[in-house]
Amino acid sequence: MTAFFVGFMALLFHPHFMLAHFAVTMTFAFTVVAVPLLVDRDVTTPMALKTSIRAVAENPVPMTLWALLILVMRTSP
Repeated sequence: MTAFFVGFMALLFHPHFMLAHFAVTMTFAFTVVAVPLLVDRDVTTPMALKTSIRAVAENPVPMTLWALLILVMRTSP
């Protein structure tokens, strides 16, 4: 293995990086459905959050693709 790969893997599994990844993942899971639901429907915040988490849990592949699309569109110039 090259030094770059070893350094990258060490960074990838660094506790701060893992904590940031967890925070971003949870933020996405809480808000991907909840925010539009709160704007369009007459629901409570806890109900919208539960619905958002359930939607992400039941549809992991489409939600992952959606998160990657947001990431690509956000980071492109």
